[in-house]
This record gives sequence, structure tokens and C-alpha cells, in this order.
Amino acid sequence: MKTAIYPGSFDPITLGHLNIIRRASGIFERVVVCIMPNAGKLHPMFTREERVALARRVVSRFPNVEVDTFDGLLAEYAKTFPEGAVIVKGLRANTDFENEFQMALINKKINPELDTMFLTASQKYTFLSSSVVKELAGYGADLTPFLPCEIIDDVHERAACDPIQTIFHRLRRNTLWEETKWTTKSWNSLTSFIPWCRRHGACRSATKNASSSATRSLRSSMRSRPPCRW
Repeated sequence: MKTAIYPGSFDPITLGHLNIIRRASGIFERVVVCIMPNAGKLHPMFTREERVALARRVVSRFPNVEVDTFDGLLAEYAKTFPEGAVIVKGLRANTDFENEFQMALINKKINPELDTMFLTASQKYTFLSSSVVKELAGYGADLTPFLPCEIIDDVHERAACDPIQTIFHRLRRNTLWEETKWTTKSWNSLTSFIPWCRRHGACRSATKNASSSATRSLRSSMRSRPPCRW
């Protein structure tokens, strides 16, 4: 029987992901959770090695599920399975289908033997994403309804140690513009600003009130920052 490949960045792996993994493990004899880079997510919360370790901890409950990582194209990775492979993707909404359908056609073009199977998300997880979890973690929210219990402490600890991630997600949702009195004309400029904040000590104080500490540091750093050329 063909192997199921469930690809994603899994930063971090959520209960929504776990629901797809559980269902796929009941359909296929072997499921591989493949952690891959995502060009649209430039500043992950965890390194890929850390995500692999977290995912392995979570899927250890399933005897036929394993975790792997790959740098190249998903269609090329599927060719490494001599028994054949099927891509498994979860769908939360219509927008997911449009994007995943396009990717399925591209993968099929590269690897004509490769098929994609879509599993609709359970209703209670249709709203859930790793980005939402990271933002909630930045506020110290209870993550029990969103994350596997094995990794909740890891996510909270990382969020507390990296308050710039909290600033990043709040800026993304336009909740910090008034506080910082700073605007940007380019999303690329915003993403390039985060490493600058880290280099200039905007996240030195990783305390329980990390978000407010980072906000104060960010304001201070921005005052001395040279003018940007947008």
C-alpha cells in the first residue's frame, strides 16, 4: 500500500494537524509527517530540528506514523518511496482548497504518479492555525484547546523568551500601530525589521510580562533607528 505524506511547516504542530494525522493513520498503513521549509514564513518560532523533535513527541502515540524533514520539492520527495506515495492535505475553508488544488496540479505535473488526497478539517478546528496559536501564546493564553498537551510548555516557554514574535504578530494584525506610532508601506520591510530588533537588544528582557517589555524596548530602539527607505 502507498505511503501517506502529510507535509507542512508545523510551527508548532496543533490539534488540527493531529486530527488529520490520526485520520490518515487509520486509512494508510504508513504515514510520514514531513516538516518542510515555507518561504512565506520567514521567522518561525522553532527551528526545523526543534519542530521535528516536537512532532515526534506528539505522534509517538501512533505506531504507524513517523516524522521526517526535506529541503527540496515535495513532488521529488515523494519519488523516494519505492512503494509509491500519496500527499495528504487538510482543508479548513474554500481558500485552502484553491491553494491546495493549485499545488496538487503542480505536484502532479512534476511527478505524474503522485496523487493528493484532501481531508476536510473537523468543525472544531476549522479556525485553528499555527499563527493563531503563536499569537495566543504571546499573550500567555491557555493553549489546551489548541495544542497537544505534550508541547504546550515548550510553546509558552519559547513565546516568553522571544517577545519579538509577539510584536511581530500584533503588528501583522494592526494592533500596535497606535502604540508605536510607526507605519510601513511594505510587508517585506516589516519582516526585515524583526532581525534588526533582535540585533539591537529589543528582546533582552524575557520575563513573564515579555510582551510589554518588548514593546518598551521596541519604542526605544525605533527612536534611534536611521530613517528607512521604503
